[in-house]
Amino acid sequence: MVSIRECVSRDLIFIKNEVPSKEKALDFLCSRIADFKKTEAAFLREAVLERESKISTGIGLGIAVPHGRLPGWGETTLSILLLRKPVEYDALDNKPVRLILLFISDRDKPCDHINLLSRISYILSEEDNLESLLKSETPEELYKSFIEYSTQV
Repeated sequence: MVSIRECVSRDLIFIKNEVPSKEKALDFLCSRIADFKKTEAAFLREAVLERESKISTGIGLGIAVPHGRLPGWGETTLSILLLRKPVEYDALDNKPVRLILLFISDRDKPCDHINLLSRISYILSEEDNLESLLKSETPEELYKSFIEYSTQV
């Protein structure tokens, strides 16, 4: 079972005042992961948008968990973006999103993908956890809180 700590790096945690659109937010995160993993962002974007075309990953409560699966990706990679100003996201509750957790996993490791999605959902379902994450002032604070909550799962 893959741990959240293994999936996320401090270098992939971001806080921004705003982004103009859902697409720009996804582009930003895919580009950051691509830079981190030294690969092409277009492949990541395509995988994420393919999944997003089926149904929005905006799960409600100001949260989105976009994800994609790629053959030969290797270890699952998670990036987090906290927005000061929410962005329209076509979320299931029709509310804008402030917290976006985008991850890419290996198509040949479906259990890792499902496990991470489940663990993220559990962490964010705890109201105190979500409130704390949304109040983070720095990427370091967001990272530390998320890792701390992941150890409770």
